[in-house]
This record gives sequence, C-alpha cells and structure tokens, in this order.
Amino acid sequence: MGLLVRLSDRAALDQACATWLACRLRSDVGPVVFAACGGRSVDGILAAMAARRDVPWDRVHLFLVDERVVLAGGAQSNLRQLRQVLVAPLVSEGRMRASNVHAFHFPERPSIEAEAAAVEACNRELQALGGRFDAVLLSAGEDGHVAALFPSHGSIEDRSDGYFRFDDSPKPPASRVTASHRLLLRSRAAALVFTGESKREALAGFIACGAPGSASGLDARCIPACLVRALPEWAAFTDLDAG
Repeated sequence: MGLLVRLSDRAALDQACATWLACRLRSDVGPVVFAACGGRSVDGILAAMAARRDVPWDRVHLFLVDERVVLAGGAQSNLRQLRQVLVAPLVSEGRMRASNVHAFHFPERPSIEAEAAAVEACNRELQALGGRFDAVLLSAGEDGHVAALFPSHGSIEDRSDGYFRFDDSPKPPASRVTASHRLLLRSRAAALVFTGESKREALAGFIACGAPGSASGLDARCIPACLVRALPEWAAFTDLDAG
C-alpha cells in the first residue's frame, strides 16, 4: 500500500514523515529495527523523530542504509550525521542505548580484509535481529538512486542478500557500503523523500514506474527508488508541487 504526500512547507513535511515512521516503529514487544540514510534532505526528519516520545527507543536498533568507507568521525560519514541529529539527543536523555546503534567499524588504515570484516559483522548483527528492517528512511538522489544503489550500475544488480561493499561508486567517494536491493525488499515499510527542485525528474520517474503496464524490473534498474513500490507499506514525501 502506497501513499504520496505533498507539502510545500518543509517543516510540516518533515513532521509528517517523522509521524509516519513513528507509527511503524511502535511495538509492545521485542526489538524494532530502523534503518536510516544520511544527507541534508533528512536532517529535519531525524530531528523531528528524536523529539518524539511515542517511539520505544529503548528497543529500537538503528542501522545505516548505506555508508561511505571512511572513519566514523569523518566529515563524510553518514554515521556522524545520524549520531549528531538523532542518536545523541536520545542517548543523552536515556531513551536509547548507545549499543543499539549498529555501525560499520572501518580501520584507520585502509584494508580490504578489515573493511569486509566490518561489513560482515554488521550483517551478523542484523541477522541476529531478524535480518530485515521494520522501517527504513530513504532519500532519492537526482538520478533516482536510493542508499548506494545507483541506476544502470553494478550496485543495483548485485545479488548480495545483506550489506555489501564496492569501489566504483558513480559519486565520490568511490568506496561505499550499501544495503542490497534484496535487503531493502525485505523491509516492512519505507519512507522515501524527494525534496528540492533537483529531485523533480526523479519524482516523475518514481510516479511513472507505478503506472499501469510499467515494467517494474526495468524501472528499478533505471530508477532504484522504484524498489519501495514492492514493499507492504511505503510513503513518498515531497515538497514539489504536481506541476
């Protein structure tokens, strides 16, 4: 079941997305797995989520949707952003355990073996929690990519079952880790964000891939954001008008 939310007021859009995600993270029992992307488009959403008191944050396990192969404290690290905007307020108030944040621990000195081990460690942690995301926050790129799954690229074709690492990203830095398309397709629910005029073409492609007669397999290769249409629940959020 899908939903398209258009709100020109960015703060209202962020709150709407945070509310939608919070509803999917509520659970009375057991762990809840939430995966989030980085990027400027989701800062307001993450901040709105951190302010919510209706999410069982003590049982939420946070994973990254994708990450650059950089040190965790580096300026390019998605983890750094998530820690600053979402995790730090929750941990400081005692609402989330720091140990519930599942990061990729890359070595200071680059090493393919050590980096591969960091990816596999995160895969094992996710498997121990059921091997799927209960809710995932994604932001579409100008080319329609989500996570680090790029159109007409080996990343969207990769058959890995969990996270995988690659060294030929079309966007710098070249070395990245991402949830595979197979892992994203196991998600229970996804919120997908298209904000800013530069995302208009990507949004149009996403809408078109749901039209009758569209070839969804081809669409996902050309517009990876279309993957979310196969999930049990999804919502797309945009500040762009229908024009």
